[in-house]
Amino acid sequence: MTKQSPTPNTEPSCDPSLVSDKRRAAPGVGDQGDMFELERRYTDLSAIFKSFAGGRASDKNVLIALDTNVLLLPYNVKSKGISDLSKVFEKLAAEKRIFIPGRVAREFANNREAKLSEIIKSLRDGSSRINDLSISLPPVLELIDEGKALSDAILKLQEAKRDLKKPLDAAISKLQDWAGTDPVTEMYGRVFTPANIIENNHSHEEIAKMWADRRAKRVPPGYKDSTKEDTGIGDFLIWDTIMQVSRERKMDVIFITGEEKADWFVKISSKPDYPRPELLHEFHVKTGGQKIRIMPLHEVLKELSVPLQLVIDIQEAEYIRPPTVLRTRLVEKAPVAWGRHWYTGADGGGLRRVSFEWGTFDLKFTALNAASVNLHGTSSNVRYIANCGPVALNATIDRLEINKESVVVGINDVFVIANELGQILVGRLMEIHDTGANGVLSLEFDYIVHNSHGRILVAP
Repeated sequence: MTKQSPTPNTEPSCDPSLVSDKRRAAPGVGDQGDMFELERRYTDLSAIFKSFAGGRASDKNVLIALDTNVLLLPYNVKSKGISDLSKVFEKLAAEKRIFIPGRVAREFANNREAKLSEIIKSLRDGSSRINDLSISLPPVLELIDEGKALSDAILKLQEAKRDLKKPLDAAISKLQDWAGTDPVTEMYGRVFTPANIIENNHSHEEIAKMWADRRAKRVPPGYKDSTKEDTGIGDFLIWDTIMQVSRERKMDVIFITGEEKADWFVKISSKPDYPRPELLHEFHVKTGGQKIRIMPLHEVLKELSVPLQLVIDIQEAEYIRPPTVLRTRLVEKAPVAWGRHWYTGADGGGLRRVSFEWGTFDLKFTALNAASVNLHGTSSNVRYIANCGPVALNATIDRLEINKESVVVGINDVFVIANELGQILVGRLMEIHDTGANGVLSLEFDYIVHNSHGRILVAP
């Protein structure tokens, strides 16, 4: 399947952090009534005019910290790539430069089984499709030469099915027997020891108090995950531990992560452009002048001068998005465009026309609360809209509860918009950046455009 990039969105984009700063700059206005948020955010005036450019990964005086999403990445990497990556990590460990916060290790343990379950499920689905592949030959066809040839081909197909299903079932059985013995976990067993798995030195009570204050004031990182069961404390705990290690060892850090959320990065469009300046400032102040770079793994590997094929393998794995991100397909039909769209507009304002190479959709969202919005279908361009809820992976949407007026869409919900040409846009709401408090609604959704209707499969 060939991916076709959508035409660039010509609507103005807006980084919510910049919008918020303009609002906060006015006397007496600010989140939580904090008139002095800028003073709290930038405590060291002299540091504002200093360079925060950190060292390169090849510099022996630079530490390397890994995020949870990076630890899980090798499950999507080719076997040769895992072997080569292991050599890179083991070399960094021998140089005493690589470490992970304790929270990262715990999150890996918590998510590893889900990752393996995804692999097992995909194999089981393949096994089921093999069983479904069967052809019965009407007896009358046995009287003609073509029927005999078809009968021979069916026998060969049945033999091929048996030949394929046996190793497939064996692979599933092997995966089910893994209990910390999979190749990825074994690699980390050689890299990480108590010496480079770092616990945060604050008590749980102290961490909870700090996080409650930061969360209330929307201090990055972590507040974008506040709807999670743990209220998003994980990102803060990881961040605080990285600062702790940098401060104790008096060394710059490169934090390798797949994060793209707006509480880590300034996003001028749909992609992260650079780390939020208040994060760099806080790191500089709280570590006694050290610096941090926040980068994806493939960029760090380039600086370490590893073989080009490893960089390519890792970059391909990074492109495979995590399960929360939308992927769809229609039966026998490939999508014509996909990507992530940053929607911004006056809350309650008019329609925003979004044009792709293969179609146009009129969008209108209005704020409801911090976790959900209204999607409106009141346009001649829109045939219907529907909200499918938080659809799981590999779930098939056979029926839609269609609506013409409006539907409520929550974070992680899948929604469908059909235009007057019969094309459909399937989206998943990823983030709500601003809920209209300042008259601007800003949100992000992943989308896939199909040229026709059909059963929708939300696929990995």
